[in-house]
Amino acid sequence: MNSSPDPQLPIDVAVDETHTFLGEVLPPPPARVIEVGGGRGEVAERLLGDGYALKLIDPSPTSVAAARRRGIDCVEQSWIDYGATEFGRTEFGASEHYDAALFVRSFHHITPVSEAAGIAAKCLVPGGCIVIEDFAFQTAEPALIEWCATTAERLRETGEFAPEAGTLLDHLLNDSRGPAEAWQHWGDDVHGIHSEDEMLTALQQHFTMDLRRSVPYAYRYFLTGLPNDASGVATARELLDAERRAIADGAFAAIGRRWVGSARITR
Repeated sequence: MNSSPDPQLPIDVAVDETHTFLGEVLPPPPARVIEVGGGRGEVAERLLGDGYALKLIDPSPTSVAAARRRGIDCVEQSWIDYGATEFGRTEFGASEHYDAALFVRSFHHITPVSEAAGIAAKCLVPGGCIVIEDFAFQTAEPALIEWCATTAERLRETGEFAPEAGTLLDHLLNDSRGPAEAWQHWGDDVHGIHSEDEMLTALQQHFTMDLRRSVPYAYRYFLTGLPNDASGVATARELLDAERRAIADGAFAAIGRRWVGSARITR
């Protein structure tokens, strides 16, 4: 894969990390990749630069418009609706198959999750793979939640961080019930995030899971509240490094998940 450009925005730090992971697990370009819930296309743009043939699916008009401005082939539709139309037929041509189905922080909220996994299996060529970068939100330990809350408060006090209204860290800082209950409420009641077990159960119905890895994730919650300049990039890197050290030292377990599976296709 092409080397990543120097980060210009805090989000680029996370995109770089994802791009490095994908370089390890995706089939080599010019493989055909379908990215589900690809948002504004930050990751897709990197993959296009690497030489992949890529299609992005996302239900948000705003996100799709931003991705199209990056030159990405997009479809504005939910994965379930798109799959029912494109992959619900008993037969379809090889040109409509993909070498990899990619879900970057989107699989946790697609409902029904078992159907999402089944559609992914149907869209792949024999031997194709599913690649997922996501998080096990409900497994967050009290120490990790406290790290997020105290770090957010410290950075807010120094003027380095301003959480956007409605985000998780805004919730942690302003919910009178305290960080632990605020965390659970945000995940379960506000966003209805699928649990790790729910996601893996759905995947294992259709895929043989070849890789399961736990990685830092919590630093990503800070990125939208950091300034979009060099200082914000520096803080994003410091947060990632701090989370890595805490995980390595056993302070808390990682909640980020990276999974790769081989399709068991039954058409």
